[in-house]
Amino acid sequence: MHNNHATIGIIGGLGPRAGAYVYERLVRMTPARSDQEHPEVVLLSRPFPSRIAHLVGAAESPEPHLVNAVRSLQAVGCRVVALASATTHAYREAIQRQTDATVVDGVRTVADLLARSDTVRTVVICTIASRRIGIFERSWPRELGVAYPDEADQPVIDGLIDRVKSGNSHPSDSATLQRLVRRYTADGAACVLGCTELPVLWQPEGSTSRVVSVSDAIAVAALAAAGYLRLDDHAVQR
Repeated sequence: MHNNHATIGIIGGLGPRAGAYVYERLVRMTPARSDQEHPEVVLLSRPFPSRIAHLVGAAESPEPHLVNAVRSLQAVGCRVVALASATTHAYREAIQRQTDATVVDGVRTVADLLARSDTVRTVVICTIASRRIGIFERSWPRELGVAYPDEADQPVIDGLIDRVKSGNSHPSDSATLQRLVRRYTADGAACVLGCTELPVLWQPEGSTSRVVSVSDAIAVAALAAAGYLRLDDHAVQR
């Protein structure tokens, strides 16, 4: 562990590409000038039960499996743990109560960073489960309006997410996501990529739209909790 900084654990497998991408973003956003200045990180990727299926009432709870994963990370020295999934934040408080690790809140970090910007309205693109149970509304500042894509677009979004999870995404998926973002930010709103599979596809190609990645927010929250940066010094809009 570098100086007095905490070792960071990342729970991946939620899905695997999303977990790998959160780690990549964490590395890129670490204010380091050499290998030695980067944090000690443990990425644990397991095939957890479906959070989406459980939250819509169709499968077993992944909560005990997630708690066990956090304890495994603690056993190898991790004091800060990041859930590489926005939907899985539905279990964050329960996991926190059952462990003594700091389980960072990437969803709240999105809200906190938006609250300090000039954004007045956001459109959140996320899983159907996050949308139904109000994952983002739990942390949202009152002065910041939140909206979701049209119901007709949700199956398209779910398809994008599923193809990233299955490893079957292709360039046209990135183009589809960009078209959605352009449409929903046309009136000046910010767009939150509120599922960690979506930033894997995001290729702005010069787009000037304000886009906030929940993957970046999760990485920033972990780095801040581990003592590598301050949230006040960082923005996730890109």
